Amino acid sequence: MTKPALSQWIEDQRKLRGWKAEDVARRLREMGYDAEDSTYRTWEASRRPKPETIHGMEKLFGSPAPREPEGTADMAALVVALGDQTAAINALVGLSAQAQRELVADVVSATLAPLWEEIRALRAQVASLQPRD
Repeated sequence: MTKPALSQWIEDQRKLRGWKAEDVARRLREMGYDAEDSTYRTWEASRRPKPETIHGMEKLFGSPAPREPEGTADMAALVVALGDQTAAINALVGLSAQAQRELVADVVSATLAPLWEEIRALRAQVASLQPRD
């Protein structure tokens, strides 16, 4: 799985300057931002910093952070919720085959259909951002 663009940007900007993770965290703290060394490492590993911290990094690095399509954070929350539902389904494996089919159909209609609508909307947003010839 590839890193989100923001996490990759954070790592690239740090390495470009030859800084360690601790150097960036310290500089952000000196600028008045909440940035512990261990927290900074999670940002490079895909956890999203607070918007004000992203702004601080833009100032520190002198470079704009990549923007993610609107709704990306909501999509991540939906994926987590789907994982929780999958765990619940696995707990019900003892159900009859018919009951399992009915349960799966309910999950698909209640969970996946809205997810697909969200994905379609995100794809449309991404497509609208693409340069046209």
